[in-house]
Amino acid sequence: FQPRYPVSDWRAYKVFALTLPLTFFLLVSLVVPFYFPPLREIFKPFVYFIFLIRDKLGLDLGQKAPALSGFEVPIGLCITIMASVTPAMIAYHKHATETSGVNSGITRFLRDLVELRKTGMSPEKCIENLSNNDYGAFSKYLKKIAEQIKWGLPLSKIYEAFAQQIYSWLARINMFLIVDAIDVGGGTPEILETVARFSEEIELIEKQKRMSLKPLLLIPYISAIILVVSTVVLIGFMRSILIIAQIYLPFSSFLQLFVPPLILNSAISGFVAGKVSEEKVSAGFKHAFILTLVSFIALIISPYVSAGIQFYTPQSA
Repeated sequence: FQPRYPVSDWRAYKVFALTLPLTFFLLVSLVVPFYFPPLREIFKPFVYFIFLIRDKLGLDLGQKAPALSGFEVPIGLCITIMASVTPAMIAYHKHATETSGVNSGITRFLRDLVELRKTGMSPEKCIENLSNNDYGAFSKYLKKIAEQIKWGLPLSKIYEAFAQQIYSWLARINMFLIVDAIDVGGGTPEILETVARFSEEIELIEKQKRMSLKPLLLIPYISAIILVVSTVVLIGFMRSILIIAQIYLPFSSFLQLFVPPLILNSAISGFVAGKVSEEKVSAGFKHAFILTLVSFIALIISPYVSAGIQFYTPQSA
């Protein structure tokens, strides 16, 4: 059972949209020049930056700049993707942490509200007293609600102001039920107990869902490593065989042709992983970054794996 909530949070997407000019610039300066040589003079500092990284990582394959080894485009593409999704990833992590804190805090607040209401104190007074407690990210909103109650604002107006600041459906619906229970039913302990139990059950369902989906996150990570390493190893293995047959295979051209789509596939798989794990595509910014980094690491180790396979012969065994 996976509940779907009718609330959308576009803040991470807006941050990503703001970084699109940076993405375009990095793509043109770090990737495109290796496909179109005339652009190498225009973006010479960026091109030599890629050469520097290539040489430091030992991916030059005996080539010296400006000669290409084939790893330049994958390196530039990895840097472009990671730099592009980093701001959105940070924004999503910040907002998701706050939303999770609000959900957890309002659940604890509801339980305390029920217990305090059983003493016979009015719901409004209970909220004012509980505003001094620590409920994590929900505390600052609770303090505002308590202040607005002291000013005599209607609960409906207080809820509207709260809903405009919160992107969590669970927090919105819980606050709506509290306001409705107080306005219509007087906020009896029995009604508030039902609301508190509802919030606790939803929170438990969310935790169980995350635990059950965690194993599925391994699939895109393992796939990214296998695809990149196996492709580079296969190209190198074919090249060594064709050299024996005195057929020349442009290794760098094949790397530039086959490896970049695999890196793009890894990044896209990150968004799929985010959708599966948290039911939000915006959660995929984090996984896209990590999967691109994993592909980059796999790219670094792949020549050594390829060399090991090439030098492994029945005689050496």
